Order: sequence, then structure tokens, then C-alpha cells
Amino acid sequence: MPARQSLGGRLLSDDVRETPKLSDEEAAELARNLTEIERAQALIQEGADQLDRGEVVDGETFFREWDEELDSLEAGERRKAK
Repeated sequence: MPARQSLGGRLLSDDVRETPKLSDEEAAELARNLTEIERAQALIQEGADQLDRGEVVDGETFFREWDEELDSLEAGERRKAK
């Protein structure tokens, strides 16, 4: 039988037994957080790949196009509401 390691006079197996367990709610929140981190990493990688391919626009162009897109979406919503 292998010797048990100790940490400050305590057995490591004692520490493992005392490790708190996550509640279902905590585990679900952790899973959501990990999903969001993975999503952010994917978006960052997508942006880096676009930059490598030269698919970038300056900030002024980006925000002008974004405003145009939002205006178009809002106009569509107003048409649906009528």
C-alpha cells in the first residue's frame, strides 16, 4: 500500500473529503460562464482571422454601417407594428 502524503500534519485524503461540492445552481452558473468565455474566445479568434485576411474597416466606417443597419432594422419593426 502506498504511503499517504501529508500536508501540515493532515492527510491529503482528508482535504479531498472536505472539498465543498457545487450546488446544481452553482454548477449551472459555472457552465453558463464557461460557455460565455468560449463564445468570447471564438469571437476574438474570428476577429483575429479577419484581421489576418485584411478584412477590416476603420472605426468611422464601422459605426456608420452599424447605424445604417440599426436604422433599417428599426424601420422594419415600425412597418410590422402598423
